[in-house]
Amino acid sequence: MANDMAAVVRIYCGDCQIIAGSTSAGGTGRAGDDAMGSGKFDVALGEFLDAWHAQPHQSLPDIVSFHAYPARTNISLPPFPETNVSVNDARCTSANVPNVSCYVAIADQTARIRRMLSARPFLPRDIPIWNTESGWNGNKVLFHGVDERGQSDTTTWLLRQAFLARETVLLANQGVAVNLWYEADNQCWGTLYGLGAAAAPREMAPCSADPVMPVGLTPAGSALNILFEWLHGATFTSPCKSAGSIWQCPIQSPTIGNAVIAWTTRWGTEPFYLGQSFRFAHTLDGATAILNPGEKPLLESRPRLFDNSR
Repeated sequence: MANDMAAVVRIYCGDCQIIAGSTSAGGTGRAGDDAMGSGKFDVALGEFLDAWHAQPHQSLPDIVSFHAYPARTNISLPPFPETNVSVNDARCTSANVPNVSCYVAIADQTARIRRMLSARPFLPRDIPIWNTESGWNGNKVLFHGVDERGQSDTTTWLLRQAFLARETVLLANQGVAVNLWYEADNQCWGTLYGLGAAAAPREMAPCSADPVMPVGLTPAGSALNILFEWLHGATFTSPCKSAGSIWQCPIQSPTIGNAVIAWTTRWGTEPFYLGQSFRFAHTLDGATAILNPGEKPLLESRPRLFDNSR
């Protein structure tokens, strides 16, 4: 079916791009909690591509895709993007996983796709990789305190801002060409925009007993806009790297010059020696602080941008 679709589309649309895959590294998975459930997404994608290549007169895809989820939908708290370990869910408390509940960290998923592709020379070596769906799963699995929707709990939104930002930065650094969030205005999953009381029953059905999400951008939605300002037009000058609990990703752009995006995977704050002199520290809330010469700024779980531009 995929090969037939590609062949027909290319007859009538010369500039259309054909995307293959969307196998899921988490979420519901294709077969539930078995050895090929939400786990071996890279194996499943490879099998699909092999079957496509085996078709007579194949019209192969221009893009491959996957879904960058951290875990099965029922893991709470879901692992953050750098790990496959949950801080409080017994099904994912060992780093020696990988298992069907928390197969592999989001930070490592793109590399698995690239290794799978390297064994398939029938596709271009530089074929683009898209993440066509991702997020923290349902709002109910990433919350703090008693308010599962999180609209009145500050810590919940700090966690969600941190998850979204760290995933976005890491996937961009790994060369994922498109990163699609699930789902900006869904009122139950990864909510970035609230619809208030006007939300249709179908939009509230999975979480109809929860409080109404206020109208407008959620704190995580606002953080995504800030991330766009940081990353738009920028390039990563080297891979993101970690030292202990600290991650840093160097970027450069015409508007901000050389800069570093950094965070800690610890809960709380941690002092950070930048290794070079930056004048400003920017937060996902849109605030800017002036740094003193030689100052060790405090990192938190939400990424910050350090630069000299403003």
